[in-house]
Amino acid sequence: MTSFIGEIHPFVLVLFVLAFGFTMRRNAHRRWRGRKFDPIDKATKELATRTATSDAQLSKHEVELHDIARVAEAKLQTKLAVMDEMVLQADREIERLESLLDEIRDVPTPRLAEFRDETPAEDGSESFDNSPVEPDQFIRLLRQSGYNPEEIANATKRPVADIRRILGEPDDGQSEAA
Repeated sequence: MTSFIGEIHPFVLVLFVLAFGFTMRRNAHRRWRGRKFDPIDKATKELATRTATSDAQLSKHEVELHDIARVAEAKLQTKLAVMDEMVLQADREIERLESLLDEIRDVPTPRLAEFRDETPAEDGSESFDNSPVEPDQFIRLLRQSGYNPEEIANATKRPVADIRRILGEPDDGQSEAA
């Protein structure tokens, strides 16, 4: 066998030793990597990563839901405050109307139909001749109640100019008959 080794060229011998060394190293590396690789450990780590991602998404959605609830609650509180103010205004208006109703109950007032005289004035104008004092008193009471001359004219079916004359207000010339 020594004769066989003596016949091989030294360069081939070095090449053979290097190939044998690389093969041994590769086998040792595979064994070391095989011991380090654990499929269960890899699957556990991947599952933990996915769980952490889902927990983060769940937390993000929870925060978004909390923000939406906060905004909705603020809008609701604003609307409730507006409604409370409207209720207070309605209560004040009810009190005002009740006090006006009490004032009207104290004044003997005939019905509105009795205030209207359907006969036109003698001069042919569209104004109506209503001479009783009671309608004038009723018109003044309506003015004290907060009605403007146009609303009073609509309610009594009389021209606005007559209403302004009864109330002692100057006629601006723009008012027309009701």
